[in-house]
Amino acid sequence: MLDDKKELSALSRTNPYLNPYIDGPNKDLNHAIKNQSKKTVTIINGLTQSSQQSTETERQAIIIQLFSFATSLTPKVKNRDRLLTAIADLFFKFNKAQSGATFIMSEWLNRMLSLDFEHRDDIQIASQWLCLLTKRTNYATLPTSLINAFEQMLPQLDALKQKFDTLLDEDNVFEDSRGCHHGTALMTQFIELYYRNLNYCPANVETSIIEYVDRYPLFGNIFLLSLLKRSANHAKVAADLINGYILTLDEPHYQGIAHYLFNDLFDVDDYSPHLQQNIITYLTPMISNWTSAQKSLAIHYFFDLDDTTKTAKLLKRSKGAHQIGSLLVINNPTTNSEVLNTLLHNNNTATYQLPTGGESQFDDFNLKLLVINELMYVQETLTPKFILRDFVQEYDHREISLSRVYDIIPEAANYMKGIYIPPTLLETITELTYDGANEIYEHLIPYWDWDGEDDVFEVNSLTDLDKLIHLNKLRGIDWALTDDVCDYLTKRCIEVEDIW
Repeated sequence: MLDDKKELSALSRTNPYLNPYIDGPNKDLNHAIKNQSKKTVTIINGLTQSSQQSTETERQAIIIQLFSFATSLTPKVKNRDRLLTAIADLFFKFNKAQSGATFIMSEWLNRMLSLDFEHRDDIQIASQWLCLLTKRTNYATLPTSLINAFEQMLPQLDALKQKFDTLLDEDNVFEDSRGCHHGTALMTQFIELYYRNLNYCPANVETSIIEYVDRYPLFGNIFLLSLLKRSANHAKVAADLINGYILTLDEPHYQGIAHYLFNDLFDVDDYSPHLQQNIITYLTPMISNWTSAQKSLAIHYFFDLDDTTKTAKLLKRSKGAHQIGSLLVINNPTTNSEVLNTLLHNNNTATYQLPTGGESQFDDFNLKLLVINELMYVQETLTPKFILRDFVQEYDHREISLSRVYDIIPEAANYMKGIYIPPTLLETITELTYDGANEIYEHLIPYWDWDGEDDVFEVNSLTDLDKLIHLNKLRGIDWALTDDVCDYLTKRCIEVEDIW
């Protein structure tokens, strides 16, 4: 643990930034901070919601006040994490104006650079101020103002990074609700700033991350890997990280950037087939120089040999996984290699079978989708329930990406077309609703966001209504379509309603 006798001893020194209590323009916030009120989070959240009602001068005063307040938010403070998150959310809201973003970044850097890392209490405060730029709950698209302000400060950020460099080999440099942490954890938190506040990876940061991983193989987290994905050199960087991880470690570990990379490499939503191939191109000569033990360790990371069924499907589905696996079994007599080699040379013919028998059951496919939605997702009587994300993991004919897909996935549509619906289930339907919010649509188009204009799922024919003998209500169907069969609907006593 940190030395309690030194806790916040920095406050007794002459650094003006270390005064934890400064009044601001909001009397309620002043009172709450001074009295350590439980309402402080609520008041800060209220200021976030009403930020447009304050002047720029008031916002700047609040920013200074909350930076100062954060110096007192040590791990012993109740609701510490909620308070830091509330402040971070407010700062992000203020960042949307260019003047606000520039002021916050400038104030933050001046404060961080003023700290003396010879004092552990200063380092503790640095960790708390870092949270103010990384702990927010809103991770929507970064405002241009924030990116611009961050870019303007890159030289000062580099100077600050050099200060954090001096702590890399230190133990117990700061504390949070999870305990005390090594200097590498503080550096990880610092570099995470670039992921949170930039839409690309600066070359010097990329180089630093690779150097840190070489020194500390378990360095970093998934956010730093995501930052590296923004690099133009990511294929080579990824190969270097994997190679360094295997060469440095002699037994399995489940931390660090490379560990996340092993997990993500064969996921086409994280790494497209093209990027996979580029990584494999760089990785191939590296693998040829690995020992049998190193190849066996890599097999452990890349493939789940405890679930051979799952791995067999991956090898069938993913060209990249098959290539990596084939490289790892060469000149490798280990047990892991023997198991993987058997899976590689088993029948690699795709085995997943789509449903059949229902292709011609309905004349109008979009009406059939309404029927399936009612039975599968509302009544839950038509089984098994089709979940797109599970389907793409099981489907072994090709890799299917769900990332930024705005069109119908053909295999998902063919699944629905092939479903045969027993007449006994059709008899249970009493109403059908065409609504863009129907659950079935998100299992056909991953990024389905209906605005009322898209007619991709609009029903074009009602000739299939004869199959629904107990139907008594239609909702959301185009009025022009229902008007054409008005007599039929009247005869059947089928009520027509709009959904608006």
